[in-house]
Amino acid sequence: MTGLHYARTESKQIMSGSDNMNSHERYRFYRGYIVVAAAFLLMFMLMGSYCSFGVFIKPLVEQYGWSRAATTSPFAFSWIVGGVAGPILGTLNDKYGPRILFTGTVLCTGAGYLLIPLMTSIYHFYFFYGVMIGFACNIFVPVMSVVARIFTRRRTLMSGIASVGVALGSMVMPPLLTQMLEIWGLNVSFIVLGVAILVIALPAAQFMRQDIREENGEQDTASSMQRKKYLPLTGANLTPGQAMKTVQFWLIFVAVFCLSFGIFVGQVHIIPFLTDIGISAQTASLVLGVISGASIIGRVVLGNSGDRIGNKPAMILGFVLMLAVLLLLIPLTNIWIFFIFAVIYGTGHGSSSTQESPLVASIFGLKSHGVILGLVGIGYALGAAAGPMVAASIFDLTGSYDIAFIITAAMAGLAILLTALLRPVKQGDMNISKSGY
Repeated sequence: MTGLHYARTESKQIMSGSDNMNSHERYRFYRGYIVVAAAFLLMFMLMGSYCSFGVFIKPLVEQYGWSRAATTSPFAFSWIVGGVAGPILGTLNDKYGPRILFTGTVLCTGAGYLLIPLMTSIYHFYFFYGVMIGFACNIFVPVMSVVARIFTRRRTLMSGIASVGVALGSMVMPPLLTQMLEIWGLNVSFIVLGVAILVIALPAAQFMRQDIREENGEQDTASSMQRKKYLPLTGANLTPGQAMKTVQFWLIFVAVFCLSFGIFVGQVHIIPFLTDIGISAQTASLVLGVISGASIIGRVVLGNSGDRIGNKPAMILGFVLMLAVLLLLIPLTNIWIFFIFAVIYGTGHGSSSTQESPLVASIFGLKSHGVILGLVGIGYALGAAAGPMVAASIFDLTGSYDIAFIITAAMAGLAILLTALLRPVKQGDMNISKSGY
């Protein structure tokens, strides 16, 4: 009895010790959150400044005498360059890791802004902004790929938090840059922006890593993932070539084209539009800031709903909100109504944007997530290039943005239809071998 009692006591102690160890492992700080914080800061500085291009349009027109379409064209070109860069950056991220990749993109972006004051023709602007900044600032793809790799249960939430850096940067930067332009002028503002990016974003790049999956039990089991309400992980783990042979890939591709078309028509042209109807540049920049700030609600609150109701319904909800208010821009004249528009529109595109990376992960798997997301990102880049250029060209031809806003609303409607058609990939959907590229 004594021996049995001792054995039971020892067994309880071992089990208790094991429970304590499991409890310790369960509550140990997960280093993935440091990566998300660094990603947030990189998105804030690089993409926040990049998405604030609208504040520079009129100052550039005044200083160099270019038309609005010509002034906007390097920005549109930068998205084409960024679209080409997406799969390249995704491949480099998959192969060499994010620390080296993001260090290079920060250096390239900072140098691009520092060189802009030296330009003497629009061709220089195409290179400094369109090529250098355009290639380096398309960090959304590798950032979202890193987050998707190190989180599963909270993938949509953490993707949303990281992408809030874009939203918060796009909210803070326009009024700040507008103030800088009024005080220092165009050239000094570009120099200050370039230095700030190097000083703030370069240290953040050193914390980027993606080799910490399954630490602290962060990864869910396959069975628990199958309890997702919509678009669970398929286990397919498609290669890029396999993904591109599915209908789902092209549905997402065109849907994100429509999404970015709408985002950047507003992002680039809302300030010129508002100042054209007599609203001050500072107030107009605040409206742009509210759009970006409201997208934080979309990215975190509605975006997080993708982990509960599914990424597809959350993406559709965002498009519905965008469609609901886009046509209101045409008759609006009261500044306070513009702020209401900004809240609804920003919330909508924030929700839809957050779902892109988790959708790609859940449909195509994580094997080549960076490259596939980069390929899907080409659609986003093409939309971001086309939207501002179409709107600027329509304005130059008609003196109004009305037709551009109608087209943008139609794009949101098309995106709703395409997203509704999405479904998980099945092996039967692929007329290719599992090993085919």
